[in-house]
Amino acid sequence: MRTRSFPKLALASILSLLALGLYGGSAAQARTTAQGEIDGGRELKCLALNIYFEARSEPEAGKFAVGHVVMNRVANKRFPKSICRVIRQGGQVRRHRCQFSWWCDGKTDQPRDAAAWDDSKRIAEMVYTGISEDPTDGALWYHADYVKPNWRSDFQRGPKIGRHVFYAIEDMKRKNGGNTAMEASTFQVAYDSPTEITTGDNKFEISGKDFSKSMLMVFGIGLIGLGMGGLRRKSSKSISK
Repeated sequence: MRTRSFPKLALASILSLLALGLYGGSAAQARTTAQGEIDGGRELKCLALNIYFEARSEPEAGKFAVGHVVMNRVANKRFPKSICRVIRQGGQVRRHRCQFSWWCDGKTDQPRDAAAWDDSKRIAEMVYTGISEDPTDGALWYHADYVKPNWRSDFQRGPKIGRHVFYAIEDMKRKNGGNTAMEASTFQVAYDSPTEITTGDNKFEISGKDFSKSMLMVFGIGLIGLGMGGLRRKSSKSISK
């Protein structure tokens, strides 16, 4: 009896979780950090916008690379613990001093290329949900290959993907009294996205509802897969007995 009832219970739990996603928001929106609740849809939108403006003309590997740099920063103690905060770093005092310069260049952040925007959202979902590999090997910084920032010699150089060169922290060379936690404003990334002037600072103050359906599909498929795997394992055990 236990062998048969457990899969039913697991399947019922999965269906309940899917129902919560349908009526109470996406699973990503339930994420929390020490800093409080984080809106998963908004986080995903921030990530997609960053991929779009930083790498929409890059090959697919380059788009994934830019997305993973953001996630690597979120996981690193030197940076904020949310995607949107990581992307918005810098630029509070002076324009063009952001970590990701498109954020504070005074130009519109409304994607104009529909196909590139859809592609950016697709890649952002894969990066955000952890189903894509990091082609940068843990990079935290990058710059375009046509510039030579002074800080590039301070870190371990990683791969060159598309037009971007990536760097990690493991081989810090800067002599700064043993303090390896550099100020975020020291480092900037370059991009070449022609956009128009806009007004207002609340660029990310947009609801994440447009991602809810797609995120529900991603998490729903994963949950169903886990449930079916459990059913198959239980069935095989019953037959062997």
